[in-house]
Amino acid sequence: MRDYPAPAENNLFASSTDLQAGAAAAIRTLAWAETDELRVAERSNPQIKSYVRPEEAAEKGVNAVLSRNDVRRHLTSEMVFSGDSLPGFSDTIEHPEGLVLVDTGLIDTTPAIEDDGEEWHPKRLPDELVSRVAVVVNTHLHFDHCGGNRLFPGIPIHVQRRELADARTKDDYTVREWVDFPGSTYVEHDGEAEILPGVRLLPAPGHTAGHQIVVVETDEGPVVLGGDVGGHSFEELERGDTPGQRLVLELAAPTYLAHVAEGRVPHLRS
Repeated sequence: MRDYPAPAENNLFASSTDLQAGAAAAIRTLAWAETDELRVAERSNPQIKSYVRPEEAAEKGVNAVLSRNDVRRHLTSEMVFSGDSLPGFSDTIEHPEGLVLVDTGLIDTTPAIEDDGEEWHPKRLPDELVSRVAVVVNTHLHFDHCGGNRLFPGIPIHVQRRELADARTKDDYTVREWVDFPGSTYVEHDGEAEILPGVRLLPAPGHTAGHQIVVVETDEGPVVLGGDVGGHSFEELERGDTPGQRLVLELAAPTYLAHVAEGRVPHLRS
């Protein structure tokens, strides 16, 4: 914790300027205390930058609008069933304050997830990319979206509070040891949050009650990283059956789903 000037005490003749400066310092101390709870130490990898609050980044002059090319996709799992395959994608955002990873895919498997003939194949992210991750977002905590969380002890992992509670308490929801692991550092949200300039989380319930999407402001307009908001297809998304699906349809922005290779702007089906 940093030391900052305290307000003038036991001085009946302190000037209004002194009192104002002291109050401002106290407010800053409270704000910095909250920031310190979330800040990432530059542990074994000096390339990992500290998590910062949006107002801090704004003070540094960070532009909230990113390049469209800063958003990239990575194959992180594949499920094979009855001869068909279902790819699973994670997304990264090259932000000035550090690399953001949206969903972590699979890094290994366990018999518990291979029921009913499903074969899950991990597709690990490159070590170089993993070493640069500063912030993680889980759209939700099903095992194929959080299986790689264990690679990021001490790194802030942003999730909706409801989602984390369900993952910890509901049976057959996920692989719990992949959620809670030594060094896991969850940042829980109750609703919308801007975690970095130009990177917003929006609750999008439906696939799970605590599902969220990520909206990235780019030089070509907003881009939606939708996780499983549309289930496994745009056809399901475009039915608009859930609050999360209706939200994405209202945004009318290029959208990427976790199990569809190519993105597009979704439209409500008549």
